[in-house]
Amino acid sequence: MLNGVFISTVRFPTYFKTSNVVGISKVNRYVSKPRIWVEGIAIILIGFTSTALLMVAQVWLPKYGYSVVGMSRVESIHLLSYYNVGALVSVLLLAVILNRFISPILILVIYPSLATISLLLLLFVQQPIMTVISSFLIGFSTAGLFQLCIAVIVEFFPRKKGTTTAYVSTASSSAFIIIPMITGLLNKNINVTAVFFLDLFIAIIGILLSINVCFRYKKIFNKKLIYWNLKKAS
Repeated sequence: MLNGVFISTVRFPTYFKTSNVVGISKVNRYVSKPRIWVEGIAIILIGFTSTALLMVAQVWLPKYGYSVVGMSRVESIHLLSYYNVGALVSVLLLAVILNRFISPILILVIYPSLATISLLLLLFVQQPIMTVISSFLIGFSTAGLFQLCIAVIVEFFPRKKGTTTAYVSTASSSAFIIIPMITGLLNKNINVTAVFFLDLFIAIIGILLSINVCFRYKKIFNKKLIYWNLKKAS
């Protein structure tokens, strides 16, 4: 409440357009015009799949370890710790390599692929040690995907940052409603293994969507001109 009162008394800073930035965005950023109904929709859907992947793991990993793998209740709960360690390692690694050695677009392809491999190991190699490794890898491959979606869609549509960010956030929020309902029904009517087969399906969909975005990115952007001009401008 105090923040709201304070913000209401503050004015927005004066906004100036600079011709050199406009020149870069209009002339050099795009080879062809991005389309919201192609790559835009794909990135928005990745916002859903990225959130769905981490939700399934966070909610159902302990039950899978206990009911399917045969781990004790304490050991199965520890799977969430391995998952969170993987997520932490991923965030730290991305902070170092992102935009220095690898682009966010490639991460959007690599991470769902790694999640798919991890889920296959989890489902078909039902051993405690492999479940621990899979939990770590699932945490590693799902951390930061939503934030990367935001960064990528803003790069595609810099003049509609607020709108496109809202779309991705809405898709992510819808996963918090839809996924618990579906996974709960699967667990009730089939078993917890079916929940992770759903997670596997979501990961594969994420791969297909990210590959589409990657191809569109290569078609739309002239990378060398972007990097050259940004370095030159700085």
